[in-house]
Amino acid sequence: AQREPDALATAARELQDEIGFHTFLQAIFRHQWLELRRFAARQRVHLFGDIPIYVAHDSVDAWRHRSLFQLDDRGHLSAVAGAPPDDLNPDGQIWGLPLYDWPRLAATEYRWWIDRIRVQLERFDLLRIDHFRGLAEYWEIPAGAETAAEGRWRPGPGAALFHGLRQELGALPLVAEDLGVITDDVEALRRQLCIPGMRVLQFALGEDSPHRPDRIQTDHVVYTGTHDTPPVRAWYRTLTPDQRRTIRSLTGGNGYRTHRDLATAALQSPAQLAILPMQDILGLGAEGTMNRPGTSDGNWQWVLGRWPKRTATRWLMELTQATDRASS
Repeated sequence: AQREPDALATAARELQDEIGFHTFLQAIFRHQWLELRRFAARQRVHLFGDIPIYVAHDSVDAWRHRSLFQLDDRGHLSAVAGAPPDDLNPDGQIWGLPLYDWPRLAATEYRWWIDRIRVQLERFDLLRIDHFRGLAEYWEIPAGAETAAEGRWRPGPGAALFHGLRQELGALPLVAEDLGVITDDVEALRRQLCIPGMRVLQFALGEDSPHRPDRIQTDHVVYTGTHDTPPVRAWYRTLTPDQRRTIRSLTGGNGYRTHRDLATAALQSPAQLAILPMQDILGLGAEGTMNRPGTSDGNWQWVLGRWPKRTATRWLMELTQATDRASS
């Protein structure tokens, strides 16, 4: 656990077969994934990956590169990641994940982050960076704190990290997950780096919402919903009559096929990329829910059992052509 040389040498010798087996699995995974990506490319399909900003305390990264995280000499957490108090969470959120030691990372010219992004760009054509605002500033909570309210804002690496990444890797096909409460400095950083942000039409309720269709800009990626929201049909059923009227007004729909109304609004928007979950393409309800945030059971189990008949998706083909988002 402490990476003592003698202990590591003994483990490498005694666990040689097990280590070799896992090395073999990773090699096979890499080979098969790259074959998948080449096949997708031949079909003109791009793979869109997602990279979490933090890693787990018991991850190999935190164990192997302890000095790059806010850990003490024994590997114990000295501070953890989380979110400050807000209207929905009066005590804030404690995620329990180790924070980066950004000055130490800067001294290495961000080598660990460069290696991390390099591997993901081998696997994906496009990458979404989760919790992008944490790279501008992050909420630091003392280890052992009872609530996240004991934390404080600390400066992140900002543009310096991305300058290091681009110097080594060139152009970066990134998308910033900038949902939630985003301050002006975070928005300024995103625009400075020319990284598109996210807009989710299910969040368009409210006069001040930046997710309203008429406020979406070209430097955005627009979604009808995400893996953390219900399918549009299930979501629409939970709305109040006033909220339903707002959605119908924003989309010009009649409330009978709201999933298609939001899809139309997304594809008609100036956003450079529009993403529709398969559940919304098929018009599924609650049975198509992917993930329920804050719960630990029954998530990530939805699968597309069979490819839909062409008659079920003809509307999408016609819509992509009408909105000039298809080449033919």
